[in-house]
Amino acid sequence: MEKTNTLGKVVGVILFIVYLAIWGLALAMFYIKGWSEQEMAFNILFIWVVMPVSGFVIALFMGRLNSFGWAKWIIPVFMGIMYMLVEYITFGMSNNALTGEVNPPEWSMIAVGGGIALLGMCVGSILRIKRAHDKAKMVEKTATRELPELEQLRNNETPEEIAKMEVIDVVPQQQAPVETGEADSDGFVEVPQDK
Repeated sequence: MEKTNTLGKVVGVILFIVYLAIWGLALAMFYIKGWSEQEMAFNILFIWVVMPVSGFVIALFMGRLNSFGWAKWIIPVFMGIMYMLVEYITFGMSNNALTGEVNPPEWSMIAVGGGIALLGMCVGSILRIKRAHDKAKMVEKTATRELPELEQLRNNETPEEIAKMEVIDVVPQQQAPVETGEADSDGFVEVPQDK
């Protein structure tokens, strides 16, 4: 089962709101700024650049952060529908108003927008899995680098001997002082030599 952290959920909601804001901005730019008269520029800028790029990038981050857990895989479908709607609400509705006929939306745009978002979601999920795998390898390398002797000994020893070795490795044994001499400030014992 996939884990979803709280930060991933919060960032996922923020990214979702950002996508809706970009979508709303595209609609507002078409009707408020008079882009309806500059159809080619609007089409290139918003329909073929801004919406697909924002869908890919936002889905990538959602996949990378594992926003919404398994439910994140529904997001590309939603983004595909929103991509189709931005084209229909702008060009489709303008065309309907001019001709007086109601034309159906371009359903294939759902597949285009959803496919772009799905690609971003997959790339983000692969990056998340790769990062987790690399992190686990690094932890494993660090553990074996710190205790190589203990790892070597564990291959040949019984569990009781391993437990003794671990205690010895963790708690250094102190030696009994030599009776014939005293320790100096560095802990060395001077032993008188026989002549």
